[in-house]
Amino acid sequence: MVIIDDSIAEKPYTDENDIMCWHYDHSQDRSVKGINFMTCLYHAGGYSLPVGFSLVAKTDYYIDKKDGKRKRRSPMSKNEYYRSLLVNARNN
Repeated sequence: MVIIDDSIAEKPYTDENDIMCWHYDHSQDRSVKGINFMTCLYHAGGYSLPVGFSLVAKTDYYIDKKDGKRKRRSPMSKNEYYRSLLVNARNN
């Protein structure tokens, strides 16, 4: 079985950059400042082995239509990150 996990490591006091930025955390129902990363685990026989890892980098800027503020976004969707991790896991 392959498991994909999307997590955020909160870093509220670190300067913002492409990797260290604001991400929406569904578990807290708000945006948090930190590193968003995805891991791909292979699970079998009661053991889990990491087979993939990806950092979400928000390198593109846009103006939000709701409030007119300048915000960041990733050039890839999370679905594209997931598919990339699965393809790499299969190839490995």
